[in-house]
Amino acid sequence: RNLSQISNLHIAIGREYLNGGQNNKAEISFTTALTIRRSLFGNASLKTSRALHCLSTSLSKQKQYEKAYEHLKEALSIKQNIKDAYNHIDTGALYQDIGDVLFNLGFLDVAKEAYFAAITIRSQCLGNVDDANVADNLSRIGSIQLQLGHTHIARRTFEKASRIRFSIACQKSYSRSNIKFDGAAAA
Repeated sequence: RNLSQISNLHIAIGREYLNGGQNNKAEISFTTALTIRRSLFGNASLKTSRALHCLSTSLSKQKQYEKAYEHLKEALSIKQNIKDAYNHIDTGALYQDIGDVLFNLGFLDVAKEAYFAAITIRSQCLGNVDDANVADNLSRIGSIQLQLGHTHIARRTFEKASRIRFSIACQKSYSRSNIKFDGAAAA
């Protein structure tokens, strides 16, 4: 139990290092957490998958895209082999990060597929709601379409992302306008 808590602490510390831009120190913390989690839970656990995902983030921020991609592929493989783990919102984030790494490696078509997978999983998990991450992935897909010279498709994709962002902004504005200063909902 203590080692599990220590690995959780290394994940938390690594995230703080990432937030502070200290990506090398984050990599060390995430690597330590991954080593502990592999020894405690094996190579096929969700905790190991999460540590791999965290480590890949620090590697991506250091522009070590090939290494990051290898860790992301392993994390995804683990999730695909665990019942009920694949159709989880975290898997959408994993696909988004895979798309980002592939984009940076220049594999635009495959990156686009990863972004579509992220959108699909988020939509399955959240239902038919407007989601900022879906809008972000659509914007990424639009950027790829532009680079591929598909300006008409890119424009439609950017418009869809903008509609989602506008809808989210309207929802936030509406919910703020229905709150009184004492915190009670307006009648």
